[in-house]
Amino acid sequence: TAAAPQACNFTWLPEGVVGRADDMVIIRGVNVFPSSIDDIVRRVPGIGEYRVRVQRDGALDSLQIDIEIAPHEAAAGEAQGRLEKLLATRLGLRIAVSRVAHESLQRSEHKARRWFDERSRDA
Repeated sequence: TAAAPQACNFTWLPEGVVGRADDMVIIRGVNVFPSSIDDIVRRVPGIGEYRVRVQRDGALDSLQIDIEIAPHEAAAGEAQGRLEKLLATRLGLRIAVSRVAHESLQRSEHKARRWFDERSRDA
């Protein structure tokens, strides 16, 4: 007979380590990590730089993602719609995505520098 598995306090995450807990924000009960957003955005061809804004909508927090799409990119609207769909599928959240002018966003190698917490301004 096989031995019964013993209970432990370890939780296996299918995608491995998702990100640092101090970078995480909770949006409508979903833990959202900058690395998760970065992974999703980078899956959509045609998107250059992006910015994530954390906002407070009444008592709930929300995300807004601004994306740059190169002017010669023919499928700009398609990239925006594809990103919105991927975010909803992968995170289970409806996140607003808007396009901004090409080369208008600050460039950064660090994912966390693309995040702007605007919740304190609303208080």
